[in-house]
Amino acid sequence: MERAQAYPQEELGNAEIEVSLALAQEHDARARELDSLLACTWSEIGLLAMTVDRRREWELLKFRSFEAWLCDAFAKSRSYVFGALQAVKGLPELSAETLRDIPLSTAHVLRKLPKKMRADPEIIANAKTMTPKNFIAHIKTEAPNLHIDFVVGRKYRFTETQSTSIDAAIEMVQLLQGEQMSPEECLESVCIEYLVDHRIEYERRKKHS
Repeated sequence: MERAQAYPQEELGNAEIEVSLALAQEHDARARELDSLLACTWSEIGLLAMTVDRRREWELLKFRSFEAWLCDAFAKSRSYVFGALQAVKGLPELSAETLRDIPLSTAHVLRKLPKKMRADPEIIANAKTMTPKNFIAHIKTEAPNLHIDFVVGRKYRFTETQSTSIDAAIEMVQLLQGEQMSPEECLESVCIEYLVDHRIEYERRKKHS
C-alpha cells in the first residue's frame, strides 16, 4: 500500500502531531465508510429501479414510461442508475445481501461470466474482496478461453454544447430502443449506425487516399 510522505515530525510539537494524527485518522475512517456506502448503495438503487419497472409503478406515478420516471427521479445520476440497473438485472441469482458487498465495476464483469462461474463461491468471494482490476486479471488467468468484452476506460473532455448533444443522443436511443440501455451501449449503437451508413463512402475514400 502506497502512502504519501509524512510531514516531518520535527516541524510539529507533540500536541500538534496528536491533533493532526487524530484528524487524519478521522478522515481516513470516513473515506473508508463512504467507500463501503457507495459499494452497497448501487445495488439498492438498481433493485429499487428494477422494482419500479417490473411493478409498473411509474404508471401510478403518472409518467409516460419507466425511462421518463428514472430520468426524473434520478435527475443528477441517471447514467449511474442505468448502470446499476443493468448490473442487477444481469445477476438475478445473487441475493441483495451478496450484491451489497460487490463493487459496481466488478458486478459488470461478473455478469458477463457464465452462470456456472457466477455460482462458484470462490468467484463470488473474489468479487467481494478484489479490486475490479485484480478481479479481471484473476478471471483472465483462471478462464483464458472466455471471450469476454471487458470494460476499457476512456476519458474525453467535452464542451457544454457537445455534452448536451451527447446526452440528447443517449436519451433518444434509450427511448427508441424501448429497453434499459446503459449510456455506453447507447453511444456504441450510435457509432455502429454511423459506421454502417458511411461504410461504402469511407472505403471509397480510403482506397483513393
